Amino acid sequence: MNLCKIIIGHDHRFGRNRTATIDDLIQYGEKYNFEVEQITAKEIDEIAISSTKIRNALLEGDVNTANSYLGYNYSITGSIIEGKK
Repeated sequence: MNLCKIIIGHDHRFGRNRTATIDDLIQYGEKYNFEVEQITAKEIDEIAISSTKIRNALLEGDVNTANSYLGYNYSITGSIIEGKK
């Protein structure tokens, strides 16, 4: 994959049952020659922001909250195609 660096969130877990941690990822980085950077949690009004909270806000139709969490306006792009009517 020619991976040079991976950036993960402060609470990132992966693997079976999400049991692997940043320490495991760092070991993989040493073995496969890539860098691992962990970012700190971002909070807005004492609420820890996460991709799950952003997705949930969007699923609930609360685009304003999602925009606030993202720090920019959420948008989607694509082509509209005619359906079967």
